[in-house]
Amino acid sequence: MDSFIKISTWLLVVAVSVVSAKMHIWVYGGAYYGADRWSMKFSTTQKCYTFGSCLDDKGVGADWEGIDRSAVVFYEEEQCHGSKYISRLVPEGKVTFAFSKGATWRAKSFMVWADGIYATKGIEFECLERSALNATNASDYSAVIDDVPLPSNGSSLDKA
Repeated sequence: MDSFIKISTWLLVVAVSVVSAKMHIWVYGGAYYGADRWSMKFSTTQKCYTFGSCLDDKGVGADWEGIDRSAVVFYEEEQCHGSKYISRLVPEGKVTFAFSKGATWRAKSFMVWADGIYATKGIEFECLERSALNATNASDYSAVIDDVPLPSNGSSLDKA
């Protein structure tokens, strides 16, 4: 009986954590908001989400909502490496990545910082994992590029 209670409690905690994915991010692959975009809902901070392959390495802008921690950080390279943009506009924000030397700075990964700058909860290759799922469930292609309503909150971005 004691093990049944432990297992039931553990399953309840897992179910609540899956349902509580309240943070939402959209990344754009074109020169304007509303261009091809990739989005995801998540609940884990200090985890690096790599999305470069979702938009053919063309992440030029982003919107987010429901971020309840200290910063949203976009990285120029996969696995949260390279140059970064740090925004402390939470819970909602919007950014078009700056132009430098005539070329657009393109994001390929992001992380929500809560208690540090390292991906202590791992790295997720978002579109590679989704494409593996889509290969087994071809009817769910909408998971990669979607048409969900966008938040409307203009904001600025701190560059670090």
